[in-house]
Amino acid sequence: MDDDLEILRSEGYSGYVSGIEALEGERSYHLAHPVPREQLLVLPQTFLVNLDSHIAFQSYLGWASNGQVASFEVSDNGGLSWTPLWEQAGVGNPQGQVVRQIRLSLGDYENQTLQMRFRYRFNDGSYFPQVSASVGWRLDSIELENLDELDLLMNIQTNDSVLSNLDLQSFEIFWLQVRSRVFKDHFTEWGPGKRFELLADFRDDPKDDEQAPRKKRKGLPVWLFHITP
Repeated sequence: MDDDLEILRSEGYSGYVSGIEALEGERSYHLAHPVPREQLLVLPQTFLVNLDSHIAFQSYLGWASNGQVASFEVSDNGGLSWTPLWEQAGVGNPQGQVVRQIRLSLGDYENQTLQMRFRYRFNDGSYFPQVSASVGWRLDSIELENLDELDLLMNIQTNDSVLSNLDLQSFEIFWLQVRSRVFKDHFTEWGPGKRFELLADFRDDPKDDEQAPRKKRKGLPVWLFHITP
């Protein structure tokens, strides 16, 4: 189990089960409905998706009604909306339920940035409010395959200078995406991105002998930036 994930849950339970109730290792994540409100397990990072990107996890849905639904969701617009890639609804009892090994392809989002979350939601009807390990959704062994994590996220407006907002001391690989602002606080989805490397060369500014004053002037330091695909 990865302790770096964020659990956004109602009060009344810890969000974990341990010991023999764990699906793998010492602890597993546990989402339940002490109140009929969505419970979330969120990956806080933003990821760049490749053609062969996947996510895999262990899932067990115990006592749950058909109005209680476990799902894995992604957002390609900064969390404004979410798309479920996998769902499982309860059947009223855990009989016949097994630990499922789920592996999902993310390749449809190639060259896009994604945020990800696990969501245990309540639609309508009856629900199981208990928070014991046999009730609700248990998760474990979450693995990300062939995804690049974006370390530095910056929102740059059209009147901002891109170079002035970059960390020019790192000279690493950058990812650039754009989207349109349609109203003051509303944006379209992110468009296709571009991976690039920022290279810098240092030199002395050449002297212009014809315009130089009689007193010899020193060359000025100049940084030349090149964006390479």
